[in-house]
Amino acid sequence: MVNNMYITINSYTQSNHKTTRRTPPSFKAIDAKLFEEFSKEIQRVYSVNDFSYVCKSIYKNPNNIIGEGNSKIVYKIDGVSDYVLAASKRSDYLTGSGNSFIPVPNTLQKYNFGQAIATNGHGLQILRKVEGQEHSLDNWHRFGLQGFAVNKKQAEQFCSKVSEISALPLISYEQFALKLKYLNEKSIRVDSLNPNNILYDEKSKSINVVDLIDNKKALTRLSQPLNGKRDMISMILDSVMHKKIIEALNHIEQNELSYLSKIIIDKCKMASENVNLHNDPLNTRKFLEIVIERLQNRNKKSYEFLMANYDEFVSMYKDIL
Repeated sequence: MVNNMYITINSYTQSNHKTTRRTPPSFKAIDAKLFEEFSKEIQRVYSVNDFSYVCKSIYKNPNNIIGEGNSKIVYKIDGVSDYVLAASKRSDYLTGSGNSFIPVPNTLQKYNFGQAIATNGHGLQILRKVEGQEHSLDNWHRFGLQGFAVNKKQAEQFCSKVSEISALPLISYEQFALKLKYLNEKSIRVDSLNPNNILYDEKSKSINVVDLIDNKKALTRLSQPLNGKRDMISMILDSVMHKKIIEALNHIEQNELSYLSKIIIDKCKMASENVNLHNDPLNTRKFLEIVIERLQNRNKKSYEFLMANYDEFVSMYKDIL
């Protein structure tokens, strides 16, 4: 999660930290059905009809945090297995926490991308829970965006996850590619900068995608289709932190990571070809340019090292990319 471009298929817009509620567009009964199911679960677990009565106790407890990015924090909801609570870092959701939640339309019916099913209009959303674990560095938004060094333990943990993902059958990569192809049909972009926006589900042997970008104005500089195999590769192998991870390993471990990376690149290429996922590979770099500009405008500091790190990754594997 990098900035406030992220997908908000919901009934509110944000501007200058203020939230304006608008009438939600028409949506199918199936969209409201998810919220109805969630409300029944809340009633069963907490004995209340309105989730707004209990959500404050959830986000006030740091032990409930299960994920955090640059734009939002995600919390577990005890007793509820299929949904999570997300709080925007750029909204005053504390003052609006008592607002009732309303269902929002779901334009992505085919897959679970962790999209919102409801919002309170003040920066709090109920999201579908996506199974899986982050495979790259913990708190990546801090390490990646600050350019911190990687220690040996972190590098070895990354290599362990990459080893597991490299062993996945080709069909797992094809299913990953099909999700990106589906997003192409919707003109929605995956955030390929943060590798933890894919979740590796060991049980189902799947690679799931979260945190999407639906900002049409921000994406006009990219060519259609928006997503492709370079994004698959970049996310699995953490293109921005890849070189720093390698530098934290010994020579034998470096060779092993290089070997595993080549296996993953080959499988991504084969999977993309098999499901006809094709786009301009330069989109991944152009997207990074957009993110860097937005980060620099907001934080008034340079993030050009992100581009340098990505270019080093591409140079490292240029013969097979």
